Amino acid sequence: MSISIVIPSRWNITKLEWLLQSLNSQTVLPDKVYIIVDKNFTKDEYNVFSYLLLKQLEDDFKNVISIITNINSDFVPSKWVSYVRNYGIDISNTDFIYLIDDDNQFDQDFVKNSLENRIKINENTWKDFLLSPTIMYRETWRIQSQWMSDFNFLLSKVVLNNLGTNPYGKVKMIGWNSLLWPSWIFREIRFDERFEFVYEDLDFSYRTYLAWFPVIVSRELKINHMEREKNKLERIFIWTPKDAYQKARNRILFVKKVADKLQRLQFFWFGLWIQTLWFIFNVVVYGKNRLGLIKAIYKWTMDWIKYKI
Repeated sequence: MSISIVIPSRWNITKLEWLLQSLNSQTVLPDKVYIIVDKNFTKDEYNVFSYLLLKQLEDDFKNVISIITNINSDFVPSKWVSYVRNYGIDISNTDFIYLIDDDNQFDQDFVKNSLENRIKINENTWKDFLLSPTIMYRETWRIQSQWMSDFNFLLSKVVLNNLGTNPYGKVKMIGWNSLLWPSWIFREIRFDERFEFVYEDLDFSYRTYLAWFPVIVSRELKINHMEREKNKLERIFIWTPKDAYQKARNRILFVKKVADKLQRLQFFWFGLWIQTLWFIFNVVVYGKNRLGLIKAIYKWTMDWIKYKI
């Protein structure tokens, strides 16, 4: 059973060094590691970046790493996260793919335990599934997420999942962070590249659920999410006009793609407006560029009436 690790990255070399050190220390090494760097490099920039990233790694591990950029491939930078993930999925030729964000760390048995956990859970499921660990906040014992058990279309919000003492549980949506799945299913479902960012992970995993592939989060598997501190608007993805534009637009695209008739009715008559007012409230209380953010939210809240997205 071969496995590739696919790491989409915005070229933060410190984050990547931490993640690669975690992978370098694994008791079971992946067969291949692809680092997809979403930056338009010059040749000199690429050489410096590659040297700094690989210099402290063991030779055996270096040999499984491929750094993918515009310099050495047909990868096109600045097409955003869905494109980057699909590119990594397409170039992988192993049985399984583990998509991992670049701001994570984990213990030396993480890959081994992930594969073993998958085999154990597979004995209790009737078909293949997507597996995600419990997300811990940095190097603490605090659970940051066990993902979402459902989506409330009436209020346009996710319903957070809590495994409690259960070793694992089925969910309907997973936020992008770390996903293990057979390669062929990743290629069949794929990320929708109309979502530049925001909702692209919810759309992907919800479509997985609708396709009758169980989406499972494990309590036994843990990964440390080393994200930076974020303010209120960053946490709800409306910190900049571009973020606010994407959040307002993509929630509508998400609902149009996955909702049934009743769910659409709930969203477009109630949830859309409740959530929009909530966005505006947060912008007024916490925002700096208030006018720009509200304009961005308003644009795609209203334009869904005019445009087919």
